[in-house]
Amino acid sequence: MIYNLLDTFKKAYAIKGDDLVIENHKLKEGLYIKIKQDKTMESTIITKDSVEDDTYEWFRKADFYSCIINTNKAVGDKKIHSNNYLTLFIKKKIFYGDEKEILPKEELLQKIKKYYDILRSDKYNNEGIERDLGRKIDLEKFEYCQNTIIEQINSIYDIIIKNDKAFDNYVRVYFDFNDWKLYELEFNRYLYPNVFNSSKYNISIGNHLYGLSNMNMGLNSKKPYLEHKTLKCKVPFHIEVKDALLLYKYAMWLQSCKLGPNFKSFDYDYKVPLKDYKSGETDIYFINLRNKNGEIEFGDFDIIPGFEETIDFEIYNYIEASYYDLSKKTIIRPEYVKYNSKKRYNLLNAVDDFLYNKRLIQSFRVDFKDIKPPKWGNKKICNLLIMTRDVVFNYIYKNDANGLKAFVKKLYKDLVIEQIKQGKKKGIDALNTYIAVKKLFQLGGEELVKKIKDIRNEIEAFIEDKENHDLEDKFQYSFLAGQISYYLMSQSKAKSRSHDVVERICNYKNVKKINDELKFWFKRYGHAISFDYAKFNKAFSMVLGFDKSEAIDEDIFLAGYLGDNIFYKKEEQ
Repeated sequence: MIYNLLDTFKKAYAIKGDDLVIENHKLKEGLYIKIKQDKTMESTIITKDSVEDDTYEWFRKADFYSCIINTNKAVGDKKIHSNNYLTLFIKKKIFYGDEKEILPKEELLQKIKKYYDILRSDKYNNEGIERDLGRKIDLEKFEYCQNTIIEQINSIYDIIIKNDKAFDNYVRVYFDFNDWKLYELEFNRYLYPNVFNSSKYNISIGNHLYGLSNMNMGLNSKKPYLEHKTLKCKVPFHIEVKDALLLYKYAMWLQSCKLGPNFKSFDYDYKVPLKDYKSGETDIYFINLRNKNGEIEFGDFDIIPGFEETIDFEIYNYIEASYYDLSKKTIIRPEYVKYNSKKRYNLLNAVDDFLYNKRLIQSFRVDFKDIKPPKWGNKKICNLLIMTRDVVFNYIYKNDANGLKAFVKKLYKDLVIEQIKQGKKKGIDALNTYIAVKKLFQLGGEELVKKIKDIRNEIEAFIEDKENHDLEDKFQYSFLAGQISYYLMSQSKAKSRSHDVVERICNYKNVKKINDELKFWFKRYGHAISFDYAKFNKAFSMVLGFDKSEAIDEDIFLAGYLGDNIFYKKEEQ
């Protein structure tokens, strides 16, 4: 993965150098002070709305070369966040403000002195670093910067106090020698001993230093169990130090890209941030970027073939259902126009809205361990989300349908049932979406839609006919059992009515069990049904007469349960 990503970045970097990254670097909010060679100082306040003028551009470039990788890789004290003798980054609260966090001036000067001592130490000035950099540290400029900071510390305090109300966060001090090569040199001097995950894994081959990349790598002294204990090489791979430096700059460039799924062609030119996929592209790297403690992390990486954005996905009211809208005080027949533009992302939005309670897309950005009740739903919904989210992700962004097809057959019905338990409207939307997904993947969805319509007509004809009829197969039984189940449940006068019976009936393995369940509910609510209601009496006797040991068709049962109920049809007319 690392070398795949670096391949095209190297070509773009060879043309533009560090400017490739610098032009996308964003300054953090704070007070920025420039010390000129005559020791005069200029200051400016940077906010989120600052105009990117010449002043901003100067600080942008100096700042890019002066930031530490993270506080664990600070030069010395973690309170100082700059990386070279040309700069000094300290949070405002250390200089001025709350007495609990402020540092006495003398103590602060001690930390600054220690900072400069470390920058001058062998850690940053050994033979290997000087050989690779091609230059030793400029001691004259080093001492000038160190002495000037100490001499001018009171002036810096004065600027902070003067601008106290105008900024928070950082105070950042930079020396201007009108020499960007000097900034670049000192930036690389800091990176050489810090760019790897840990110096423990460094090896030298000839004059070349190799180490474990720090990018997307969690291996450290607190996680020895991640080492390859049975292999001679205990880490996944080594990377040459110059490639590691480039990789770090690539990670900084990625900060300009949006988090989440991104696509990069093999011949990507880096003129714009990474982007969404467009139909017709081929030879693509898929990169899922995540934020981990302020750093870019690869949530996923893959090489994928080109695919079409357009898919044959549309949702309609396949089950001929409607529901009563309490706020509008009217019956609503659901429509799904906004999901029917046949775009792949419409499928994602539909299943997110109707099957996952808008938790699916959100879950792409979190770890599995963080998906737990009650924040993400009940325990069953959390388990279904954890088991199915990756297969949806892989289909939407990588066109890998195999996993999703398997889970649609195994688990999506459970998602529908969970939605039904939350209310009829949610159940209708979920079942129509489930059928639409089955149609898309040719899992019998087309046949199911036709069967639902045919069975409804057959059942209505049986009941309207003066002659008696027996149900002919389990499909007719399943649909009529669904209709009767809903009708019986709807007789309840309880303020909060439950649809939990659906899950119980779907779990029964044979018709006899279901008929026993229906008898139980008839005994409970039969008093609300007219003794002379011939339509219901005939239908109930047809269901009870269908005494076979086979299991029902759950899809047809759910369509019967949620579809317009034939026992209310006469009253509606």
